[in-house]
Amino acid sequence: MKKLITSMTLILGLSMTMLTNVAADTITFVHGNNGTSKYCYAETKQQKANHTLGAQITWQVSGSNTVYYASRASGTGASVTSKSKNLKGKKGKSFGYYYVDGKLKHESTAWMNFKF
Repeated sequence: MKKLITSMTLILGLSMTMLTNVAADTITFVHGNNGTSKYCYAETKQQKANHTLGAQITWQVSGSNTVYYASRASGTGASVTSKSKNLKGKKGKSFGYYYVDGKLKHESTAWMNFKF
């Protein structure tokens, strides 16, 4: 757990990490903002490449009613990441989802604010 916490401190704007045990494999979901590159992201990781993972990020820019959906990333490797477009100079909120074997396992319980 100490290694995981140390790794998380390197990620800017980290919102949350969710650990689940799916058939003896640890699945980690991270929803956050990358302040350096100016994008929001949702990332799903697994210790073993046993499952098809999915991740999707959505975002809304302040002053707009439009919610944007990035393409859902999916794959059978160690991790998948869904990213927003570059949001330099924008502020708003983002929302993340993760999937395991094609099934929605989690959606963020709250929008996360960003200001790039």
